[in-house]
Amino acid sequence: MKRYLSLLSLLSLFTPSTGFAAVEVRRLPDGAMQPLAVTDDGGTVHLVWLQGEPKACDVFYQKLPGGRTNGTAPVRVNRHPGSAIGIGTIRGAQLAVGRNGRAHVVWNGSSQAEPKPVAGAPLLYSRLDDSGTAFEPEQNLIIKKKTQKQTPRSEERRVGV
Repeated sequence: MKRYLSLLSLLSLFTPSTGFAAVEVRRLPDGAMQPLAVTDDGGTVHLVWLQGEPKACDVFYQKLPGGRTNGTAPVRVNRHPGSAIGIGTIRGAQLAVGRNGRAHVVWNGSSQAEPKPVAGAPLLYSRLDDSGTAFEPEQNLIIKKKTQKQTPRSEERRVGV
């Protein structure tokens, strides 16, 4: 069942230009899990999913112009293999389509993710590059800096500030 996805998830049911769309069932690549799709104003379907071992998987992206079955070849979003996580309350990558059809993807990182955060798990972001054929290197959106313990200056100690 996880290899099939109804068009309810794959395509939006209502588009401003065409009205209501038909419901279809589409096959995802073997091992695909937690898919998410967004349809842009031109009717192109942008699809992301996780693939691999849920505790250390990869994020994939595919574009289906006009909602066609045959679209671009799937592209791995994350540069570091196994850097996504899809277990527990974590539910797949999130996708937004911006200006000029540029895909933006955010996902929770696994213990294998790069760049490593100072503490905790990373929240990673990447976007489709200008060529539209690959993703830029991912960035960790959670930035925690190590703080240094600071002692008050001598005059502040005397005043109690």
